[in-house]
Amino acid sequence: MHKSIKLYRYLILNLIFCTIISLAHCQTAVNWTGSVSSDWGTAGNWSNNAVPATTDNVQIGFVAFNNQPIVSLNCQVNTVSFGSIQPIVFTVMQNAVVQVAGNIIQSHSTNNIMPKTILAGNGSIYCNALFVGNNILPKVIISKMTNVISTISNLYVATNLTLYAVSSDLLSGGKGNNNSSFSLQAGQLSIGGQIKTYQVMPPYLQSSASGLPYGKFSIDIVGNQNATLALGDSISVSLANAATDTVNFNNYISGTGSSTVNYNGAGQVIYTNSFSAINNKNHTYQNLVISGSGVKTIVSASGNTLLVGGAMHVISGSIAVQATSSVIKVQSYP
Repeated sequence: MHKSIKLYRYLILNLIFCTIISLAHCQTAVNWTGSVSSDWGTAGNWSNNAVPATTDNVQIGFVAFNNQPIVSLNCQVNTVSFGSIQPIVFTVMQNAVVQVAGNIIQSHSTNNIMPKTILAGNGSIYCNALFVGNNILPKVIISKMTNVISTISNLYVATNLTLYAVSSDLLSGGKGNNNSSFSLQAGQLSIGGQIKTYQVMPPYLQSSASGLPYGKFSIDIVGNQNATLALGDSISVSLANAATDTVNFNNYISGTGSSTVNYNGAGQVIYTNSFSAINNKNHTYQNLVISGSGVKTIVSASGNTLLVGGAMHVISGSIAVQATSSVIKVQSYP
């Protein structure tokens, strides 16, 4: 009986060990090299000479590559990480869908490079969460920005879009920041959770009032491109520091394009000019859509003004103004 128990324990431990080893081999990191062409589906464009599978962790921009990646057919991977070796244009062609079971991450850099990735094309990307920046600390340059720009037709983030900003001591002395920026310039971005900012800094800097790391989210109107942001969480913006982090739902730069924000969840807060971190130059929104279910609440502090410069549509649900002296204004744009 004693021997049977020992054998049983051995078999269980061996099974656990083999499972761990199997999982480690299944979820591997594969690097884009673009050695042959721009085609995602060509094995020769990948470091392991194989097209990524559902359990693979894809890395783009961590090793030098010859051609920018273009996805023409549906594909599924575990995670996608963008590096900083060179600027990246990740294109998903029309009718193609990239399914990312986990997260999309744009890494910060340790050197003087400012990472930049553009998500482009007429296709779609689905992911669990999206991070601009991570816990990589600056080493050389005092302050630099990590950028993600989205012009893809459809980008779906199931949970949160997080802007990750970090601060540390530089090798040359002093303090440096890796800041983060997400710019929606065309297409539709759907966020099921929140637009979040997250700050990491040494304890002695946390009480500082200036020079802090920051994250910024903006819908940028450029040329004739139209951009739509769909927000699904009841509280759709969560900022680590409202004094430094910013959200701009209507950043007019140039041209005849438009920006639209659609609150399509249940029982949501609609942001107004009372939030200092929300940029209210001209108007908080160009176009505003109220959909989904339940009551959308204009925040409860008195004296709010909901500024809409173009059109306001209530498709479903309702709007509640719960404070005295609050105002809804729909007026000419810009």
